[in-house]
Amino acid sequence: MNNSPQKSAINSQINDLISLKYLGLNKGLQRGAAFNELSASIICESDIQSEDIVDGDDDNGLDVVFINSNDQGIFINILNCKSSETEKFSEVELGKIKNGLFYTFEADKKKYKKLENQNLLAKIEEIREDKENIVEVNCFYCAFSGDNNKDKKIKREVEEIQNYFSEYFKTVYPNAKFNLSLINAEDLFYIDAQRKQSLRNEKISIPYYGDKVISNEVETEKIDGRLATVRGEEIAKLVEKYGESLFEKNVRGWMSFRKYNKDILYSCSSDNESELFWFLNNGLTIVCDKCVPEPDKKILKLTAPQIINGQQTARVLEKAYKDGILKENVKVLLKIYVTTAPDIIIKVAKATNSQLVVKSRDLVSNNTEQLAIQNEFIRNKYGYERQRGEKKSKTADIKENFNNFFVAQSVLSTLFGQPSFAKKKQEDKIFGEPNYSKIFRNNSVDEILTVTLLCNFCLGEGLKLERKNISDQIKYFAFFHIARIIWFNLKNKEKMKNDEIISIIQNHKNKKKLNNIYTKASNILLGVYKKYNKKEKIISIGHLFSRLEVDKDINKLLFK
Repeated sequence: MNNSPQKSAINSQINDLISLKYLGLNKGLQRGAAFNELSASIICESDIQSEDIVDGDDDNGLDVVFINSNDQGIFINILNCKSSETEKFSEVELGKIKNGLFYTFEADKKKYKKLENQNLLAKIEEIREDKENIVEVNCFYCAFSGDNNKDKKIKREVEEIQNYFSEYFKTVYPNAKFNLSLINAEDLFYIDAQRKQSLRNEKISIPYYGDKVISNEVETEKIDGRLATVRGEEIAKLVEKYGESLFEKNVRGWMSFRKYNKDILYSCSSDNESELFWFLNNGLTIVCDKCVPEPDKKILKLTAPQIINGQQTARVLEKAYKDGILKENVKVLLKIYVTTAPDIIIKVAKATNSQLVVKSRDLVSNNTEQLAIQNEFIRNKYGYERQRGEKKSKTADIKENFNNFFVAQSVLSTLFGQPSFAKKKQEDKIFGEPNYSKIFRNNSVDEILTVTLLCNFCLGEGLKLERKNISDQIKYFAFFHIARIIWFNLKNKEKMKNDEIISIIQNHKNKKKLNNIYTKASNILLGVYKKYNKKEKIISIGHLFSRLEVDKDINKLLFK
């Protein structure tokens, strides 16, 4: 079973809810109740009350019905939630959802009144009383391990339900739009992460220069592009007001003010070059949820803007503005991409940051699995650096900080038996495919954290030594290999669980056992060294244990 970091993060939230609210329930009901509430609270962006939960006898495939009203009208979210870690999307469940929607919106009073589920009955009555004011009905089928690459039967059933109720609403609920969505644990994590972004609902106005905004210059189903020119001062004010919030999706957020930025600073503050700034600078790339030009006011209204390229330009303009040297005639080109599609945003961020200074590690830093791993590391009191130069967690309860490169090396060394490859520090290969997916997308955070702590323990043991003899040099230079052997023994011979391994590393319980296994592992490597040294004179221990054939020889010894 693929237990991705996103699933790990959602599982942690489920377990937190169980501990907080549902321990009194029958154990078989705890996970389902917690998943219902978690899914609904993330999707509905609201605390879910007991009357919103319709799960139970005679629920007709519906678990949550959430009704929200505002000035625009009534919005209804309906959820069917399947919490099992093996639960996928099914035709049977879609059939139940269709039946539940029938009772809620279509069945006559005589029929729906027979329902014994009082919470569902109350919701149906509330919906029927004010149906002219309903503007949106969103139905979500949440299956924890549902496959987004749904099969043809599932896709056909979804389309049939979507088309049927869309047509039905045109006549009976004339002001309402209907939509059916399939949601899995990864989707839930992404929705939650997006809604926690600082500027998510922020509407920002930027005066533009000239007579027009080039609108819909390029347009597709998922994204459209616009071009505009703004004064440098407006960008400076924007950065001054919103700061880091503007760069949350920027893969170069780690970068500080550098020497080559002096060229930008000179260009925007010089009498000779300031009027040429538009021509000398690539400008800014912004992604946003919406972009509405108001030609009469010469204003761009952007919803949830993020500067994904041109961060250095924006920050230099702010510095010049604060220092009082920014020239009034500085103008900046804006490329504005309007989209809410996460895959498109990530692709655009990567493509527009293809400079040599940006490493492959930085280009994946905003991927949802990276956010999920960071969240779970912090939950377990460890810092996790997604980008080079990211501020380390320094709160009192953070035990230690790890960067995602060391984490990747740890996973490669232990879970995949490739410590020599990990030692080579080939960042582009490690953070490129197929290695990136096998390291970060297909392992639980629990497993990732455990092997990281194990490798860090072995590193620490090696650093204590003076390295005056071969044995000590092996412990220092081949700590990833030692961790690989220890992991194999603890998991395959000792049959230890991850929390048990973490316990002996953190609390030194059974320290004698860990030290014994550590010594045995280093002795195995000493034997490997002697074997190679007979064939050829080994000059460098570090070089020996970066040779890929060494991994194969060690694996043969372990799997004897």
